Amino acid sequence: MGSSKQRGVRFGRPPKLNIDHARLQRNCSRRGKAITRFIKELSEIVPIECPYFQRFCWDSGVESKAGLALPTSLRRFRHGDKLNAMRRLLWIVVLACVPVCAQSVDDATELLRKAQAFAESTRSWRAEIVETVQMSGGGMNRRDEVRTTIAAQPLLKMRRQNSGSDRTVLVCDGVETFYSGDGHSYHKGEARVTPQCDLPLSRFYELDNIPASASVSFMGRDHVQFGEGERRCVVVRAAWKQGTVNVARTMCIDPARPLILRDIIEGEDERTGIKSVKTTTFSDFESGPTFPPDTFRFSVPPGAVQAKPPI
Repeated sequence: MGSSKQRGVRFGRPPKLNIDHARLQRNCSRRGKAITRFIKELSEIVPIECPYFQRFCWDSGVESKAGLALPTSLRRFRHGDKLNAMRRLLWIVVLACVPVCAQSVDDATELLRKAQAFAESTRSWRAEIVETVQMSGGGMNRRDEVRTTIAAQPLLKMRRQNSGSDRTVLVCDGVETFYSGDGHSYHKGEARVTPQCDLPLSRFYELDNIPASASVSFMGRDHVQFGEGERRCVVVRAAWKQGTVNVARTMCIDPARPLILRDIIEGEDERTGIKSVKTTTFSDFESGPTFPPDTFRFSVPPGAVQAKPPI
């Protein structure tokens, strides 16, 4: 028999929750802000291991990736009515907090719609972008990275210059197009209303490629390195099937602008097993900028010769 003095009780983790988000969303009330503040206070008292906090409660500032331990000042409590009551109260508040913090499928769809509307109205813009493409399966295992600067302005003015795996330069000056793929040759053509020369932000996004049948969902919150700091964004995922290919497009959208800061398109062919992942990340962006006079002027690479344009 051990000593009759109880030195303290180490409490186990709370049970995992099976939450019906649709039902909880209907029960959302105007007391959401007070509830999230209360959750933050209770999270410092009761051990939490709840993925819903990490996924949905970003705005409340609650972090729970590894669970929160009891503060030292409260470890002296016995396993009694006070702490049990606090734990029961926590679960009640969690059930109320989830719909307040969560964004429903309708919210995700609406944010995607706003991003599309912003892109359609943005015809004059400049950006710095990093694109990576990974291919695997079927004997392939390849990864390419391209850094791109883009400047676009109506009418028929556009400059796209790549560096890295691809060193293409494409310039439209409003009348002609100039293209150089390797720096050793270039060719000219007529500027036309095509994605080459007419590039509103919506054509760069290509959100129209997402079918109406796609399943759209809110995945949580994240951040992207943008400019000299970080920009927080909302993660929205669209998934669909195209023939034998399962496609998922995961976008991290700045809700204030709303700009798609990071866009990941994943595809897997069930028949061939080939997988592809294309990631497009904006590191800088400006809408309606004032361009320097030589922005849409093509400079012939030293030693390059003019070639015939491809048919």
